[in-house]
Amino acid sequence: MPAMEEERTPAAAEPHFLIVTYPAQGHINPARHLARRLLRATGARVTVSTAVSAFRKMFPGAAESDEEEKGHRDGAGIWHVPYSDGYDGGFDRAVHDHTHYMTHIKVEGSRTLACVLDRLRARPARDARRPATVLAAYLHFFRGTDGVDKTIVEAAKSGDPWAEVTVPGLPPLRVRDLPSFITMTSEDDPYAFVVTAFRELVLALDRDDTPTVLANTFDAMEPEAVASLRDHGVDVVPVGPVAVLSHPAVGCFVTHCGWNSTLEAVACGVPVVCAPQWTDQGTNAWLVERLGTGVRAAVSDKLEGGGGVIEADELRRCIDFATSDAVRAKAAVWSEKARAAAAEGGSSEKNLRAFVAQQLPAGGTN
Repeated sequence: MPAMEEERTPAAAEPHFLIVTYPAQGHINPARHLARRLLRATGARVTVSTAVSAFRKMFPGAAESDEEEKGHRDGAGIWHVPYSDGYDGGFDRAVHDHTHYMTHIKVEGSRTLACVLDRLRARPARDARRPATVLAAYLHFFRGTDGVDKTIVEAAKSGDPWAEVTVPGLPPLRVRDLPSFITMTSEDDPYAFVVTAFRELVLALDRDDTPTVLANTFDAMEPEAVASLRDHGVDVVPVGPVAVLSHPAVGCFVTHCGWNSTLEAVACGVPVVCAPQWTDQGTNAWLVERLGTGVRAAVSDKLEGGGGVIEADELRRCIDFATSDAVRAKAAVWSEKARAAAAEGGSSEKNLRAFVAQQLPAGGTN
């Protein structure tokens, strides 16, 4: 069982935040960025916990030392303590089953995390690494708000990716713009288990203690989605973004539109060519086009089996469009908005500090 060594300042003397993340790079990176921001903003003790397999990749010498048991402190001052998901040697897609893994991480992960929480006595909070628009889509779908669940199912069954769907509080979306997991038309889909996981997350938002959701976005980017979530009882706090695509040589970014990549591109003013494939990527591409900072590429259906590919002429057209003066100007405007939100005194920084203040009782103990 991983445990923090008993040496540091007693828990009652300082606040302590524990950030728990799924063992995938797209989850770990923003979790570590959030941890550093919490440390800078509050001076609090911050611990990041991910699965043993990911911990070993991040800190290769951990298995030979006692850090796997006692924890590792990185150069920024963040502590890292692993939990076990039952797959300490890592998940092998060629051998292991996703459904079994999700069941196992729920059982084994919950057991080991309970011990970590008890040991650290940290205050948990939910951190959404998805855009607020995706969270709103999931929320209204699983709650069945205004019958939108039935509307989405029928639209998906029509087979028309351009069929329009109205999600409460959001601008009109098409089927292709929705998270792919809620447009599945077969219960035998190999990723159907993900739908159950998202449903459970949405149901957790209905708990009596009303968990706070830290969203990796900023107010100006998704105002309708943030408002829709709040109007339906979700305490969502936009605390993004994190900028990393700032090298001057980056003139255009061709991306599948994962949320980390999308938000980083917006923050750095980099025009985007969107090539979404599944999960939230279509929704993120919709946001990019709505902001005017990029374009979604058209995919041909020439591959056998129904798969698509972006052909050379289409890619050339999209890059020409994304690097045009008009799109560059839009990207620069949104970059300034993102930087202003994340700067000292900006909306995201204020939101983060307000969230921290709400979590700490009088006297600043954890």
